[in-house]
This record gives sequence, C-alpha cells and structure tokens, in this order.
Amino acid sequence: MGHPTNSQRARTIVTADLTGAWSLESFTDTVGDGEVEHPLGFNPKGLLIYTAGGSMSALLMRGDSSLSQVAENDAGTEVERHSEHGGFIGYSGEYHFDEATAIVYHTPSVSFDPRLIGQRLKRKVDLNGDRLTLTVVASWTPSNLTKSTLGWLRIDPQLSGQPMPLTQPEMEE
Repeated sequence: MGHPTNSQRARTIVTADLTGAWSLESFTDTVGDGEVEHPLGFNPKGLLIYTAGGSMSALLMRGDSSLSQVAENDAGTEVERHSEHGGFIGYSGEYHFDEATAIVYHTPSVSFDPRLIGQRLKRKVDLNGDRLTLTVVASWTPSNLTKSTLGWLRIDPQLSGQPMPLTQPEMEE
C-alpha cells in the first residue's frame, strides 16, 4: 500500500477555523455503561463564540424551558429557584487551540459555576465544514467515565476573524 496523497489526508484544523459564532445543535453525555443522556433536553439551545483575539464565550440552556415555567418557579423556595437554573451553563474567558493535537482549552474568567474560573477546560475538536464537534471525557468516579459531545453549527461566518465596525455607517440622504 502506498502513502495517502495530500487530498486523502485530513485537513489540519487551524485556530482561524474556530473563529466565529456557533449555534448548539446537540449535547449528549455517554456514561461508562454506554447509556446516552441529554443533560439539557432533546432540543438544547446555545451560543458559542470564538474571536480572532483569543476570547470565547459559551452559553447553553435547556431548549424546553419557557418563561411560564420560570414564572411559576419564582414563587418557590431559594432551593427550588436554584434547581430551575440547573438547565443553564455559561462561561467566558480566553481560549487556546493546539493545532497539533486538535484540542481547544477554555479558561473561564466569568462562569455560572465559580469553581470553573481559572480552570483549563480541555475539549477535543472535530470540524466538518460548518459543523463543529467538541468532545470532553471526564471521570466523575474512578470507575465511571462520562463522554460529553456537543454539536455546533456555524451561524455567522462573517465573524471568522474579520473585525466588526465600532460605529454605524452614515446614511446617505
């Protein structure tokens, strides 16, 4: 067998490929025994932004949440209100993409969970056109690994490294 040609080799993902805005399509956890769970329901919503300057932001929530559910829970106890917000994940900070290993590291400076601030969160990257998959493998107990897989769709290719104007263009009369 010969060596693969350049066209047969997988294209290396570079940092510029990540820049832009992404919409969450799926979020699954596969636990050690192979059971698949949907931590934010079957229709999660989310926004992931990577800038060319190394900043990032991730906001994820249950897609089946509604304002009426929140209003009903507002009258509950502090514990009940807090559990309602369990369907939300959000943080922002800096990121670094290691092109050699296709690993992106998120380092939150702001987070829904203060324990994440300053931590280096590791995500394996796979990119297929405008579809980005981030995979996280975590061990919650020594015998139980959980693999989280998040599927994203590029929603704003205009943000891919291009600076945005700070002022509105003047209207011609």
